[in-house]
Amino acid sequence: MQLILALAFLLGGITPQGISGTITIGPTSPNCNPATGGCTAPYATSVTATANGTTLTTQSDATGHYHFSVGGGIYTVTSCVGTGGGPKSVTVTVPFRGGVTANLACDTGIR
Repeated sequence: MQLILALAFLLGGITPQGISGTITIGPTSPNCNPATGGCTAPYATSVTATANGTTLTTQSDATGHYHFSVGGGIYTVTSCVGTGGGPKSVTVTVPFRGGVTANLACDTGIR
C-alpha cells in the first residue's frame, strides 16, 4: 500500500500531508506578452507558514516548489518579501489527513 501511495504522489495523484506549492515571479521584462508566455519564472525564496503564533520557514527551490509537513489546521502562507509588489499571503485550511496547495505569484514591479 505504501508503494502505491508513493507512486501516486510521484505521478501527481496525491497531495502530500501539509502545505505544498510553487512560488513564481513576474513580469520578467517590461515587454513581456502573456499570450506568448515567458512573463513569469520560478522563484527561489523564503516561504513562511504561520498558525497559532508559531511560524515555520522554508525555502522554495530553483523550480519554485516548497513543502511544509504540518498537521491539520489553518495556516497563513507568506512569501515575496522584498519584491517590488511586496509580500503576498494566502490563508489555507489543511485537512487532518491530507494536504493543500498554496501557490503565490510575486510581483517584480517591472512595468
